[in-house]
Amino acid sequence: MVSGRLREELASTGLYQVLDNAPAATLIEHLKSQQRYWHDCNGCDLDVGRQLGADQVLVAWVNRVSALILTLTYEIHGVRSGQILARKSFDFRGDSDLAWTHAIRYRVRDLQEHPTAHQNGS
Repeated sequence: MVSGRLREELASTGLYQVLDNAPAATLIEHLKSQQRYWHDCNGCDLDVGRQLGADQVLVAWVNRVSALILTLTYEIHGVRSGQILARKSFDFRGDSDLAWTHAIRYRVRDLQEHPTAHQNGS
């Protein structure tokens, strides 16, 4: 649910062209079988970005600090350079659909206020 919500929110801003992952579905499934975490897969997200023809990829993850406190972290990587273009973490409270939705909206709003240098694709 959260991934879909993030994609919808990003697309609605017009900041990024959110690409359909379907053309890379086989690669994504293969990588998921080999990697526990996308944020720690040594560039596998860049392989997906290359296959999709993206300029940038966004990888997000959540750490549970306690039963009520979670941290949402994201990185935006340049596909060609492999460099981190943006990285930020947000704490949020509650483990409910409402709390997750609020965290996603806040994160997208922050991206609107602090856009990365290159926003041609994600």
